[in-house]
Amino acid sequence: METHHQPRQMYANHKMCLDHAKIEAYLAGKNIYPRTIEIDLINRCSRACPACPSAGSTMPPAVLTDRFVDRLLGILEGETHGVILSGGEPTISPYFAEIMRIARQRQFQEVAVITNGSELERPEIQAALLEYGTSVRVSLYDWYDGDEPKTYFFKQLERIAGLRRRVEETGSRLEIGVSLLTSRRRLPALLRAVGPAGGSGAHWVYFHPLCQNWLDGVPVQEDQAGVLPVLLSLRENAPPGVNVYVPEQRYTSYPLVFTSFHAAHFLMQIGANGVN
Repeated sequence: METHHQPRQMYANHKMCLDHAKIEAYLAGKNIYPRTIEIDLINRCSRACPACPSAGSTMPPAVLTDRFVDRLLGILEGETHGVILSGGEPTISPYFAEIMRIARQRQFQEVAVITNGSELERPEIQAALLEYGTSVRVSLYDWYDGDEPKTYFFKQLERIAGLRRRVEETGSRLEIGVSLLTSRRRLPALLRAVGPAGGSGAHWVYFHPLCQNWLDGVPVQEDQAGVLPVLLSLRENAPPGVNVYVPEQRYTSYPLVFTSFHAAHFLMQIGANGVN
């Protein structure tokens, strides 16, 4: 399936430096608006994938209302240009479609959604994505079962293909991406899953390392030995029309030293309880 979309870097440290005036203001100790805000609309999910922090959460149910989000985005309007809607599973929020509309009304240039894809067949979800969204990333996280992809994995791909047909029919600018979690033990099945994922109609395929121990508050990567060379090869040999993105830095081990949590000033995250 042909596409005229240009490849983008979804994960890159240099993005923070694109706004020189904001960097200079921050270094001078001034208050700045974030470049992007990520909002967890709800802390519940429609699925229960293994090792997922949403599935094992003991937090009380929480959902952000359209009124709260409108007020928040109104404060940021004209200063922050990207918003990411996530969760939990954002598409099960009763306010999802209205919040998508609000984000566009508030003049946000990029309105992205991270979803497990379970609700993509619902007409109201499709309509909101097609009209107001710039990208939707479908997390194909629960696809691995021993040596073979699960049946649910192929159902997700059917939903993606259906949404891609609607994109072409309507002329929507929505980009569809899929993401897969990686580890050394998953490599054999990963190689069998990439082909169907890339052929589903997604504009791009994205990988990142599987982490464990989320509920302990100290997540760590599973063994990723040998994964990066395989992903780089997949990127070089991707089929026409499919952009494969590999966040190489996430597969590189190096010591992390923080003098302050600088990134939070540029990418702000709001939980489903309304707290930064």
